[in-house]
Amino acid sequence: DITDSRAVTFVLEGDASGINLANGLIPGETDLPQTSGNGRLRIEHTDKPMWTRVTGLVQDGHIEIMPFDACEIDVEATPAGVQFNHVDLRHRDLRAILTGAADSLSVFDGNLSFAANDLGTLPAEWNWPAMGGRASGELAVSGPLEALALAGTVTAGDIELGPARTSYLIANVEIADALGSPRFSGAVAGDSLRMGGVPLGNYRAFGSADAAGARRTRR
Repeated sequence: DITDSRAVTFVLEGDASGINLANGLIPGETDLPQTSGNGRLRIEHTDKPMWTRVTGLVQDGHIEIMPFDACEIDVEATPAGVQFNHVDLRHRDLRAILTGAADSLSVFDGNLSFAANDLGTLPAEWNWPAMGGRASGELAVSGPLEALALAGTVTAGDIELGPARTSYLIANVEIADALGSPRFSGAVAGDSLRMGGVPLGNYRAFGSADAAGARRTRR
């Protein structure tokens, strides 16, 4: 109903292109992730109470540094903040699901789960070294968008990285400034490590790494 200018309500549904959450797609919200893509959206809005919900399926786009082939979204906004009910991204053999909320100061608190059946198909934009194997994890996500931090547990199997091979590993990891210049730290334990064909058995490692490389690591 748009006849009452003091309390507008509307529902829009249709195909859209160049979808960017940061460009005012959700009224009153300006500090949202940069996105792109094409797809079908449904936008519901009321002025009293102030509330907007965006749902839909977007294809061939990205959310910040994460490209996707398809992304299902369900996001609600009120004056108290933005609720990410469900953001389900798929990129080749990687699937990631994000839930959580950003408060009125745009500080996010939520969770990210992921599973990658082939680490060799991770996004090329990440510039990670070539690797093989599979991995999954559960990570807590917190902080403002410009300083987002992740922390949690990752498990992986049949990992191949350069001359190193391991059949299984589990890692407790922390990632600071995840969308800017990521800094990694954590502890890793695993078994059946082989280096250049030489069996080294079970192992533990602790350390950190950033764009300059790994440091403070030990077995």
